Amino acid sequence: MIRTRPPEGVDAVFDITEILSCPAPEEHQIEPKYMSSSDDPHPNGLAGAVVAEAFLKWFEAQPKDQNALMQDLSK
Repeated sequence: MIRTRPPEGVDAVFDITEILSCPAPEEHQIEPKYMSSSDDPHPNGLAGAVVAEAFLKWFEAQPKDQNALMQDLSK
């Protein structure tokens, strides 16, 4: 739901599931290569690196509010 209707006041949502999930029809599961172990579905270091790189690319592509940016830089 958060992907199709972000909370009020939110401009964009970075969707980590697109990066770590298995292909459909198993998109509700994390890809095994990103799991800490076969018994522990918590993301491992590779998952962290892949998510960080994808987030930075996504963030850079987001439209920028130049006024807000200038206000942040002046603080």
